Amino acid sequence: MTVPRIVSAWVLSGLVLWSAASAAGPAFSGNPYHNISERNVFGLRPPQPAHPGHPSAPVPKIMLTGITTIFGDKRALLKVQFPAQPPRPAKEQSCILTEGQRDGVIEVLRINAKTEKVKVDNSGTVMEITFDKPSPAPPPATPRPRQYWPRLSMQGAR
Repeated sequence: MTVPRIVSAWVLSGLVLWSAASAAGPAFSGNPYHNISERNVFGLRPPQPAHPGHPSAPVPKIMLTGITTIFGDKRALLKVQFPAQPPRPAKEQSCILTEGQRDGVIEVLRINAKTEKVKVDNSGTVMEITFDKPSPAPPPATPRPRQYWPRLSMQGAR
């Protein structure tokens, strides 16, 4: 008979403690870090809406440098030229992406190895890129012969 009394005492004390903890509310949530988001110790602010008067950032230029299927899936080899922004200079970056992969603002949507075309989403603008055919090099310039300037002899100047 003592065992049921001990069990009921434990259950009763647990109920009393649970009701006291629930009455304390969120201050006693058991998580010591819940106040951090309320204090905003890092000074975080919500994102500002884009102003219609300000020009949007220029989109990077993407060049297709290759398409490969060596690993069993199609991959596009891209060279991206990011334009200069006031605090940062212009930079060039290479990346290898499969369909559906994203690198920053560039996402490869579809790769067609037969037609050698890649459809990409460039900062929200969907475009199809192909290999750029190099322009034919101009013919080399023929060297011009040096002009001959005869020296005047000092005897003729007398």
